[in-house]
Amino acid sequence: MLDHYPKFYNPDPQIFIARTHQVFDFSRQSSPVCYFNDKNELTKIAVHKDNLDTLTTFGYPLEAIEHQPRVRSGQEEWAYINDFSSKSTKSSKSILALIQQSEIVRILSEMKNNPQWMEELNKKALANQHSLTQQMELDARFIFNERHHLP
Repeated sequence: MLDHYPKFYNPDPQIFIARTHQVFDFSRQSSPVCYFNDKNELTKIAVHKDNLDTLTTFGYPLEAIEHQPRVRSGQEEWAYINDFSSKSTKSSKSILALIQQSEIVRILSEMKNNPQWMEELNKKALANQHSLTQQMELDARFIFNERHHLP
């Protein structure tokens, strides 16, 4: 549905965020949340109403937001962007590059907050003769690349 007809899928933002972003942070700080299909084409964006201005970073015109579906999740209001490719001045590839570093930072934070994961990373770093920091970076990049079907 999201790959071909994203405008027909406008669930509670919590469902979209959890499935797409694979985190359970439904606050303004998690916005925007982007869905890329298997070809890494950006087909849908969920953006918190207080972060609409961030869409200009993605080359999306703010005036186009008025016509996008709004969805409430509790007290929070979100907008869904379903026409990114036709309205944005930037490509999906450039957006993926923009979000890559912030995603890697988020993954690194998850690693640091998970003692079991850190223990495994320590073992892996020793086996690969890397510093812990190098191994964490390598693994975070691997996770990002796997999620986005990148080499």
